[in-house]
Amino acid sequence: MIFYISLLGSDNNNGSISSPFKTLSKALTVANTNDTVVFLKGTYEIPTTNINIDGLTIKSHLNEKVIIDGTKSINDLKYTDATWTKLIGFRSSENGSSVFSMNFYKIKIKDNVKIWQLFSDRKEIIHARYPSAQWDNDNVYKLSNWGHGYYDKSTNGNIPYVNGEIIDYSNNKVDLYNYVKNIKQYIDSSFDLSGVIANLNVGSYKTFTKIISNMNINNTDKTITLSYPTVDLWKTKHHYYYLENHLQFLNSQNEWYFDSSDNYLYVRLTNDVHPDTVDIRAKFQSYSFNITNHNVKIYNLNFFGTTLKGSKNNIDISNCNFLYPSCYAHSINKTNYDNTSDVFDNTTLIKSGTNCKIHKCSFRYTDGIALEMWGGNNTLEDCYFSYIDKTVSNLSSVMTTVRLNGNNNIVKNNTFYKTGASSTLNSGNEAIIEYNNLSESGFLQSDGAMIHVMVNQQPDVKIRFNWCHDSIKYGIRFDGEGEGHTGYIHHNVVWNCEGGIMVKGGELNSNNKTVGGHFVYNNTVFNSFQNGKNDIMALNTQGKDSNNNPISINYGTIVMNNLAERIYGERSAAVDISTNMYSSNNYSPTNVEDVINSFNNKDFRPLNNANIINQADISNATANTYVENLDSYNSDVALKFLPGIGTDKLTKDIGAMNINDPIWKAGITWNINNLDGNLLDIYILNNKFNYFPTKNTNIITNTPYFHFSKQRRRSTVNNLYKKIYSNKSIAHSINAQSNVKKTSISTNNGTGDRLLKIKSRAIYNSLK
Repeated sequence: MIFYISLLGSDNNNGSISSPFKTLSKALTVANTNDTVVFLKGTYEIPTTNINIDGLTIKSHLNEKVIIDGTKSINDLKYTDATWTKLIGFRSSENGSSVFSMNFYKIKIKDNVKIWQLFSDRKEIIHARYPSAQWDNDNVYKLSNWGHGYYDKSTNGNIPYVNGEIIDYSNNKVDLYNYVKNIKQYIDSSFDLSGVIANLNVGSYKTFTKIISNMNINNTDKTITLSYPTVDLWKTKHHYYYLENHLQFLNSQNEWYFDSSDNYLYVRLTNDVHPDTVDIRAKFQSYSFNITNHNVKIYNLNFFGTTLKGSKNNIDISNCNFLYPSCYAHSINKTNYDNTSDVFDNTTLIKSGTNCKIHKCSFRYTDGIALEMWGGNNTLEDCYFSYIDKTVSNLSSVMTTVRLNGNNNIVKNNTFYKTGASSTLNSGNEAIIEYNNLSESGFLQSDGAMIHVMVNQQPDVKIRFNWCHDSIKYGIRFDGEGEGHTGYIHHNVVWNCEGGIMVKGGELNSNNKTVGGHFVYNNTVFNSFQNGKNDIMALNTQGKDSNNNPISINYGTIVMNNLAERIYGERSAAVDISTNMYSSNNYSPTNVEDVINSFNNKDFRPLNNANIINQADISNATANTYVENLDSYNSDVALKFLPGIGTDKLTKDIGAMNINDPIWKAGITWNINNLDGNLLDIYILNNKFNYFPTKNTNIITNTPYFHFSKQRRRSTVNNLYKKIYSNKSIAHSINAQSNVKKTSISTNNGTGDRLLKIKSRAIYNSLK
């Protein structure tokens, strides 16, 4: 049977299209196995609901726009008689070079409500942070918008550094020492960072969220040390951080702060508009659907500020869009909302389900991982991911944007664009990863790769026909210490990455026989070295033995038929691949772009070049014979190079494409305009995430700004500010001493106002 739901319906109706129900909960009380629930167009606020009917289908009516909304209006969350109160406060620039005043607003929220994500006209307002950053200009992905910490005595003299401490040093735009000094001198003498939350990338590819326990100012070294609970992975590598949960961090437009101690919400909106002129909404739940039975289908729904999870088999999610589906609860000092785990798990999740499929879905603006699928035999196909994870904290495994677990998963024809985490895709054991387009990844963590395969996942994995490009990460990477083996990497095109393809594996066992090598063939890789690494790296060694000698690996690895500018046995150096590997029929021109049809048109077919055309070895016989003659040969048939005659076959021209074959494209199949990068993203934004009509606000209020050498006049009240800040001690220098200590003005002098007030004595002293 089919049951209908409408915003204009009633739960006293019979559920027909002419007499629809009003709520999903009512429909679920009458639906049975293999029935269908259909939403008529509209925006639905649905509390977390268990979908516990076997074979149930939930979809929109005739592809009408149906939005599942995980947010509520602030008008529903505030105290009944509460109104927005305008405040005027002083803030410091983030490098401590200036002080400015700004307008913002506050409102009292109900005691039983906690806010951890906020929206203005359906666009995210960024939780106030130091240093500030926004989605719109990609600043959330720029480490110049993070604080920098010392980590190497060669850069900081004798200043100690240990796990549990971050010692800030200036990176011009951000200077914590002068920022704090400026606030304490001119704004709030009691200012302290103890108790704020810190997002800490102190583990290279791993980032942690911790509460700052202590702030220590060293005026001799001009440093600030922030103490935090120690983490399980800490490295003497770069140390980046940003801070949240202090009202002083609310210093830019499109920011908010929630004081959970008294439930006041503070906001400053774009163009300084009054909150009553826009639709302010807050996230109130992580999930709308919890799928607790098998064979459930979810079709053609749009999720805003919420998502779904499931734990059963044969779940099918198709043509759904997820906008802001997941978010950390840092504003209330939690990694997760309603969860005490140190690993972020309030994300789109299929946990323990097998034979599940997510198909032609789009994901945009997430905190944390975009998607996890566990259980094996699952498929992720034809999906689009963009602007994934600005926080990259407390992630599982190798810090991944999309992670699949279990055996025999298929990841096919997906597009990944602009992601923050160390690794973009991790697909489980014996996976097929094909025709995916991955670019601009890993902005906020070190190490990693766009396609990242760990040791246990490498046997019989098939990585083929993918595009990996324009990234500060490796394109494709087999990781580990050499234990991996028999993974296939073929017919991929990789360009403009920090490193193209890197393989580790093929170590020797206790009998000095190889555990099996990898198979890297018919790839086209170029423009890696300008970013620091070789194009194809079949590493000769990995790590050191007890005598501090390099350990040889990749015994039996086969590297053949590849078109790449640099194919070597080390990451950066021009060191030939070891004779423990088979390397043959590769071609390395100075510039691959000169020997392919059209880089601009993404036509990677080769030109009619005598070094490429018909120069590939299309038989595995010679390669296997070479490996069999190695002293380390292992006769286990499971370790043989068997490309076959199908999709994994060797092809006749060197590189990923044959001269006369049709062009193949990677990425989503519904990219009908053949767009890429930002142009494709704009298209997706306008056609998939156009949930709500755009609302323009034209009310602009100029904010008075005071630099210590310049100031601009704005209104009568600003003339008072001018008098205050014209005293000589401030005008001379940021380092000058002053008696002005209190600098926040509020139009509300009532109880609960968290802002400091300018006292009459301070004003009097400044005007003397």
